[in-house]
Amino acid sequence: MTNLLSTNEYKHPPALWYLAIGQGVISIGSGFIWSLFVLYLTKYIHLDQTYTYNIFASGTAMLGVVGLLCGYIAQKTGYLNTLFAGMILRIIAFALLSVPNIYFIEWSLAFFAVGQGFSFTAYLLVLGRVYAKDDPRRDSAFTFSTFVMNIGFLASGVGGFLLNYINYSITFLVGGGCLLVGTLIYAVGIKYIKAHPTQTLEPEISKNKTLQYGIIIVSTLIMLPLVFFCLHNLLIANSLIIGCSIGITVFWIIIASKSKGFERNPLFILLILCGAQIIWNGLHYCESSSLIMYIKENVNKVLFGLSVPASTWSIDINTIYTLLFTALFAVVWLKLAKKGKNPSIPSKLTFGMFAVGIGWGILFLITKFNPHEVNSILWVILAYLPIIISGAILYPIGNSMIGKFTPQRWEGLMMATFQLYTMGTGVLLGAQFADLSVVPKLKSIYFSNIAFSKAFGLMAFLGLITAILMLILLPWMKRMVKYKIVITEK
Repeated sequence: MTNLLSTNEYKHPPALWYLAIGQGVISIGSGFIWSLFVLYLTKYIHLDQTYTYNIFASGTAMLGVVGLLCGYIAQKTGYLNTLFAGMILRIIAFALLSVPNIYFIEWSLAFFAVGQGFSFTAYLLVLGRVYAKDDPRRDSAFTFSTFVMNIGFLASGVGGFLLNYINYSITFLVGGGCLLVGTLIYAVGIKYIKAHPTQTLEPEISKNKTLQYGIIIVSTLIMLPLVFFCLHNLLIANSLIIGCSIGITVFWIIIASKSKGFERNPLFILLILCGAQIIWNGLHYCESSSLIMYIKENVNKVLFGLSVPASTWSIDINTIYTLLFTALFAVVWLKLAKKGKNPSIPSKLTFGMFAVGIGWGILFLITKFNPHEVNSILWVILAYLPIIISGAILYPIGNSMIGKFTPQRWEGLMMATFQLYTMGTGVLLGAQFADLSVVPKLKSIYFSNIAFSKAFGLMAFLGLITAILMLILLPWMKRMVKYKIVITEK
């Protein structure tokens, strides 16, 4: 497959800037949830730590299940319609979360799951449709989007400081306001958000707006109580997530088997790479659960005389590194593509898996060999470096590969499947790791470090063994999805 792109066409289209900046502002509010939710339920609502991990994991994972339906609905009713519908639901979720009552919190998770299933799945698909499938700017665009998104996450670190002056409720309402501003940026840029000539953003069903909105509303009214019910029955929720993951995998194996060679091979490789993404997302989930608790309880958080909240350390170390490396990779991938030397997607993901295994390995070693000590924040800063390098590669490239390897008629469902794998199955895997680090109250620092060491060690092993298996399969995967992109100068 060859795509010729002249130097004059080297720039990204205007749609990228509106989409990325809108998502960046939205990420400020989203970062409040990721950094504060566990602390909110354990320290303010006084819920059990294990229960908090599990309900957060199940609420997050349920967006993967509803995302299957959301992706299908988006394809039928129009990606831009579901993008805005999802944002409305997510804004409502923040309003509900501001009420310090478990009943409202569970409903907020339901609104968040359905809203995220609609809006973020649609966002990724819209961004992908701005480019041709084999456009060499594609990986760079998704990486740049991740870069801007993490500027928002960096700004969300202020949430930890806000709690020194205002309460959780007002903080979450501020987060909801950020989502509203991001949605308005999408609305302003709507005239620039156009599909590439080889792609389409048109809905597959009738252009009747009333019918499109009616389908979205009815689907939402079905999914909201379903998610709320599952959050009251975590075993059912987890079984539903695993069952849907198995069922959709069988579906894709059948589709790939019946496809022609030029479509079949990439689909099979895509499923393998999705498996690696499940493992990576499980490891990534622990950054917002067990790692925050580790920083809070077992780490000296003072640096240069400044004591920084655990939630702020987690979100800001993560984000600063992500900004550096997504900016770097956004440029590097495009420069390498211009020279015809851009690494294959399997190669990039293999390198990323090695990096995440090394990062958790550092945390394993420091807790293993210093069990009696409150460890320095410098060790966390060091461990975050390879962990975030992995995220700067796997997260944007994972989203990019869906549109690149999937036939257009299946793209909406495959993107939804990818969200199920990563945000569903991957998050459940991460919750199991997080549970390993739970220590009964009043236990000494020694027992706490031993528990964290056990969790970090298992996570490091899983990351590294996955990377080794991918390295062994790498030559075969590269042959199966071989393509060449050439940029010519006029």
